[in-house]
Amino acid sequence: MRGVFVVMVGLVALVTSFTCPGDGFYPDVNDCKKYHWCYFGQYWYMSCPEGTTFSAKFRRCDWGIADCHPPKRLPSWPQDFKWSYNRIPQGYHCIHVKEPRERSYWYDNYFCWKQNRKSPGFRWSHSGPVRNMRCTRVNEPADRYGWHDNYICVPNNSPYKLKWSYAGKIKGQDCIRWYEPSDRHTWNDNYLCGTDKEEPPEPTISPDCVDDWSECRKHPEMCENEEIATLVCQRTCRKCK
Repeated sequence: MRGVFVVMVGLVALVTSFTCPGDGFYPDVNDCKKYHWCYFGQYWYMSCPEGTTFSAKFRRCDWGIADCHPPKRLPSWPQDFKWSYNRIPQGYHCIHVKEPRERSYWYDNYFCWKQNRKSPGFRWSHSGPVRNMRCTRVNEPADRYGWHDNYICVPNNSPYKLKWSYAGKIKGQDCIRWYEPSDRHTWNDNYLCGTDKEEPPEPTISPDCVDDWSECRKHPEMCENEEIATLVCQRTCRKCK
């Protein structure tokens, strides 16, 4: 396919809030005929010549319909997700959260993510965990209509680490409220919490460090000098005694 060399053809006014990640040409995610040119701290918002569109793969304007949009990113937790209790919100893709034994309330509830994001691969089950997926139980003990075998599941390699609470937000977690006003006697303090960030690794301990203080007490020589005890065990001599 013939490419079009992208120089100063089609220069337009700076009308976007694009931030340059570095020198080069970048697609406009909202318009296939536009692109961003970044060079030595300078920025230009460009238009492709007539009959061409910008290719994200080749970083140039090409004839015909090009693959102008870069691959979608996974939605960020929690800002790209949304709970709805009465329909699919505009601009979102959703999984249908339902409980057949409680049809009067739970028939139009959805857990959603923004359309401009890659599907996170979530699945809902009202009959136990989904095989070969990592599932989080969604229960409400105060609701006697079937809420004991419901799960929200993610792929095993998913970055999302989900936790469920039927008694308010979980401290230290980012939470999204699951609310059903028609079932307000039981569904008013329920939250899906979690993160999409990698958990920090466990702190490593030097092989010379005695982490078990009962073991440390068996080696009183370590406590004879507070400086040595702190250096070796990264603890204070007072705790070692």
